[in-house]
Amino acid sequence: MAVAAAVRGVGVPVDVHKVSRLRLRLRLHDRALNRLRYMVRTIITSRRMHFTLVPLPAPLHPLYFVVKLGLDYVVLPIWLTARRLRRGAGAAGGR
Repeated sequence: MAVAAAVRGVGVPVDVHKVSRLRLRLRLHDRALNRLRYMVRTIITSRRMHFTLVPLPAPLHPLYFVVKLGLDYVVLPIWLTARRLRRGAGAAGGR
């Protein structure tokens, strides 16, 4: 899976069981349109973490999909890359 490889590339361990469950759930959908719907729902559905990190008033709850996309696909990769670069700079400076 390209996603798993990209995640591993920035230093986040990939849970093999999560990847296997994703593949299984994807195969359970018989039509391509159902698979596409599942993938879109998986990408945009917010989790408890998103509600905790960015508390929004009740009328704005439909905007949590924007919060999820921003945190998971913009902020997290930047933060992980910066952390990896800091570790690399710290290891290189100590030699």
